[in-house]
Amino acid sequence: MRFGPLARALVSLFPGYGVLTLIILVSFGLLVYGFSRIFLAYSLKTQVGYLRGTIVTVGVVDIILSVFVLVLPGLALTTFAVLLAVVLLLSGAEMIVSGAIGRTWLGDLVKVAKDEMGVK
Repeated sequence: MRFGPLARALVSLFPGYGVLTLIILVSFGLLVYGFSRIFLAYSLKTQVGYLRGTIVTVGVVDIILSVFVLVLPGLALTTFAVLLAVVLLLSGAEMIVSGAIGRTWLGDLVKVAKDEMGVK
């Protein structure tokens, strides 16, 4: 069954629900991204401590902001652009730091995955 026409009609009649739905979906995405950053830092045990610390910090900030948006969606609607900008700036800064020091966590992640699977 197709819900496209029904969804278009509901969003046309009640645009606030469409915006709220998008905010909630983005918030859940940030929540998943935050947890994935924490698990990534956990799996990169051979990486330098402060690099793992920045990955964990970005993950924790993402989780805190996404919970903030889920708990207070009305306030998040007015500050959504600012919250998203903060998250993207922190994630970008963490990636720049990783690139600037010349250590990529992706190579270490592949190595860890190969070790776990027994691939040589």
